[in-house]
Amino acid sequence: MTVENIETKNELYLLIQDKQTKQEFEDNILSLQHEFGDLIDEDAAAFLIVDKLGYNMANVVRLADVHPGQEATVQGIITTIQPIRSFTRKNGREGKVANVLISDETGSLPIVLWNDDANRVEHGEFQQDMKIKIINGYTKQGRHGVELHVGRWSNVSIELKDASDEKMVNHTQHDITSSDSNKKIKGTILSISSTNVFLKKDETYGFVCKVYVKTTRGIELITVWDNQVKTLQDFNQGDTVEFAYLDVKMNNNKKEYHANGKAVITLC
Repeated sequence: MTVENIETKNELYLLIQDKQTKQEFEDNILSLQHEFGDLIDEDAAAFLIVDKLGYNMANVVRLADVHPGQEATVQGIITTIQPIRSFTRKNGREGKVANVLISDETGSLPIVLWNDDANRVEHGEFQQDMKIKIINGYTKQGRHGVELHVGRWSNVSIELKDASDEKMVNHTQHDITSSDSNKKIKGTILSISSTNVFLKKDETYGFVCKVYVKTTRGIELITVWDNQVKTLQDFNQGDTVEFAYLDVKMNNNKKEYHANGKAVITLC
């Protein structure tokens, strides 16, 4: 594990000396190293302890700055919680995964929670409009963009909201209006990308392609998934079409439109 710009454990202790004695701090470092199988050194363990207590805010990455292939600590307000999904591992054991979307003043980011953390969602510990902090998550390029995974060495904590958080939540709710639950886009097809095929976690194949549509408001990009990709094969460049019942997602304060199973595509 690597941590950028990490301070020494003695420097970090100064941040929490009113919360723990030096001996408690040293004992907690040893305990955390043991828990992580000695994969982290004393300074990294001290960093995680101080960070978990909320006294090392400098390392929190803005959601707009998160990119694939990094370890990151982020925080934000939960704006969406998707249903828990179960799957069977190759060894035959059952696993669980939960997806939530968090937002800060710079944008939004999908968070992927596995097994025990997914159970926390299922049991109602994490709820919409709650502020959470993910320490040492790892990022990947997902189907809908960059996503942050909560892994074995990660920690998720519930945070107290402040005035700036309330302002951000109100802004987010204003952006994702009730009308977007039945979002329609009507226009002329400018281009349809080639179809990409990918293997899902349940070992079935998925399909995705992108469509650029010229509307009266400008050019919109719609990402089309699975069976809707097959439906799209009936249309050509230059056709005037309407996409109805689109899913609307926020990414870096921009709306993304997705045609999933409930979407309806018709020729006008």
